[in-house]
Amino acid sequence: MKKIHYLSFLIFVTASFWMISCETGNELTLPGQHFASIEEVRAMYKGEPVTIGREGDREFFIGGIVISNAGQGNNPEGKIIIQNQANGRLRGLALAVDSYLDRYKVGDSVIVRIDGKVLERIDGVFQISGLSPLEIGRISENNEQHVHLETNDFSVLASGVDIYQNTLVRLISADVPGVVRNQVFGDGDVTLSDGSNTVLVKTRETAVVANEPVPIEGDFTGILSYTATGEPYLAIRTSADIDGEYMAPEFYTNFPEGFEVAPPFLSGSWVLTSAARNAGATVHLKRGAAALITQGTAPTTESIIAMDFDLLFGASRFSLYYGQVTTNNNDSNGSKVYVEYSQDEGATWTLLEPSSVKYTLDQEQTWTQVTLPVDDPAALVLEAMTAPNSPDNPGRQRLYFAEYENLAIEGPVRFRIRKPIGTASRIMVDDVFVKPHE
Repeated sequence: MKKIHYLSFLIFVTASFWMISCETGNELTLPGQHFASIEEVRAMYKGEPVTIGREGDREFFIGGIVISNAGQGNNPEGKIIIQNQANGRLRGLALAVDSYLDRYKVGDSVIVRIDGKVLERIDGVFQISGLSPLEIGRISENNEQHVHLETNDFSVLASGVDIYQNTLVRLISADVPGVVRNQVFGDGDVTLSDGSNTVLVKTRETAVVANEPVPIEGDFTGILSYTATGEPYLAIRTSADIDGEYMAPEFYTNFPEGFEVAPPFLSGSWVLTSAARNAGATVHLKRGAAALITQGTAPTTESIIAMDFDLLFGASRFSLYYGQVTTNNNDSNGSKVYVEYSQDEGATWTLLEPSSVKYTLDQEQTWTQVTLPVDDPAALVLEAMTAPNSPDNPGRQRLYFAEYENLAIEGPVRFRIRKPIGTASRIMVDDVFVKPHE
């Protein structure tokens, strides 16, 4: 216990003098201790492991800012990565610690006693080995982590092992050749290219970022390391280190949206204006447990069913089912709705014209094509029904299916279904589908 208290006090005193020294620009001179930069320590390595001795009779310390994140699972196993700057030069070093790595958070300023420890290079990584948590003290938290290099020319990394290893590097405007749809970082090494040179991104299976999708291009920040043969590679810490453009998925998640569960719906939040979800047994044409219905006879406001979210990869196709709500006479007078899209978060809307509309009278066994109205080609028309309660009457309930193909809408988009004022009967809407733009 006395040893712990002594070391804590020593670290506190050393840290206090160190911070004063940094702020005033004076050289740190503290009796009984020697404080070195990471660059000075790394210069001791001459190709073989070296045990760091005292500087005369003085204990040997280094300090730096933690840039690794043990809690995210993509650290080199059993190591903390720190970097510090001296004489305008930023350098990094790995600290091999036997336990309690999660004590040290990104942005922590730490001071480390290293006399008697071994400086070596294992699997290409420069590190101080043999440390225990008692020899690492935290001075402060949430310090800025400086990016050592930001570049779109990866050739500078090949000969930079003594400069860039164990520091934060940002590779910008990088292409990701060979990426496939739904690929994540945990699937294996990812290649980044500047057009002429490549750098690998390596991700441990235990990393949180292993489940992140791989973009087709972007900016990537991470800790730069080198293999035993001198090849550079990047270790991304969290999803915040990735700023990329992504390949469109084959399908959007939770589409078609059948409104089976109560809001919020599975696809996202929808705004229902003079409309509601209905799971009643009298809504005969719903394709599952529920559907959306618009308001009824003699409306004084528009009925609107609108996405309150954007689909990030645009749209190449849109479709929906619609039809008469019930067999009641009030629902049999005919009506119409329109489909519109917005690319400015709903500030303005653009009307769409369907590619085709068809209907069925026999539980979707047989479909009949609808002739689109020449005078109002964007309208999805619900024909008035004659004697809808009679199963033998050819005018009984029709379930319609409308498609909008070859849309070529790029970028974020949202859709809405609008029933204008003055249209009579209610309309049921179900199974809304959107396909991403390729």
